[in-house]
Amino acid sequence: YEFLGTECHRALARGWRTIEAVSADARQARLLATRKGAPLILIQSVSFLSNGRPIEYYFAYHRGDRSRFEVKLVRSRHSRQGGKPAGGRGTRLPSASGELIGME
Repeated sequence: YEFLGTECHRALARGWRTIEAVSADARQARLLATRKGAPLILIQSVSFLSNGRPIEYYFAYHRGDRSRFEVKLVRSRHSRQGGKPAGGRGTRLPSASGELIGME
């Protein structure tokens, strides 16, 4: 992100990320050296520039038995609207940046 901002002059303005528990299919199990049906953690993310243009997308599967995630929560001084819409489902919670995000 530092490189995008300083070298490419493309600072990220907002984004969304989902973390979901899933079961490994045959291909994922083979690639991750685990068994079919094993618990995996799927992370999907999209980041946007200030003009709304997406600049980054990724998805990644992590083995549930070998993964640990740490999240640093930082509250911004001003709440900004943005990120992934809640879609009307689930509970709305304050995010780390002081925005409201949907928990589905």
